[in-house]
Amino acid sequence: MNAPFSINRRMVLKSAGFLALSFGIPAERAGAAAGAAKLPGDLKDNPMLSAWLRIDAGKTVTLMIGKVELGQGAITAVAQVCADELAVDIGRLKIISGDTAVVPNEGVTAGSQSMPNCAPAIQQVSADVREILFALAAAKFGQPVEGLKVEDGVITSANGSSVTYWDLVTGKELEREATGSAKLRPISGHRYIGKSFPRLDIPGMVTGGQSMCRT
Repeated sequence: MNAPFSINRRMVLKSAGFLALSFGIPAERAGAAAGAAKLPGDLKDNPMLSAWLRIDAGKTVTLMIGKVELGQGAITAVAQVCADELAVDIGRLKIISGDTAVVPNEGVTAGSQSMPNCAPAIQQVSADVREILFALAAAKFGQPVEGLKVEDGVITSANGSSVTYWDLVTGKELEREATGSAKLRPISGHRYIGKSFPRLDIPGMVTGGQSMCRT
């Protein structure tokens, strides 16, 4: 009687000669592995800083976003993120929302994607802009960036010199792409994020006037 036939892994490998394994790394992960900063959310498709933020001469900041307010309070939440990361009073913000001729193309406002995609983009844009402004201030003061502080758009150096965001931006200083490398402000420096704040669109609804957000 013949012995029962059996097969095991060793026999398969011996007959095949070798076993090859392969895998691929997505391009964006390969870039990250090489040290390239990954742009968050909708910023990766709209990397120009000036497409999101303007430092206006009237000591205001124009925030431009592709998402619109559908009653969920997303515009107010995004404004809180911008104000904290840029270190300005939220009352200085002028918000243009959903005007396709002006704002970045963020697609539709649906599926709870405003905060996961828009807010991280705004936070990184604001951080990148703040870093640019700090570099301009440091050059103006002849002081290291590390010694600078900012409060409501006023940058102060260790020797007491000060300059505002609005004094520093006189031309095309923000006409550049985001690097994604600017560090975000620590949670301890947040004034608005994580705090209850009145909806910016409600006053206009109640009075029939224009709200802080323009579409």
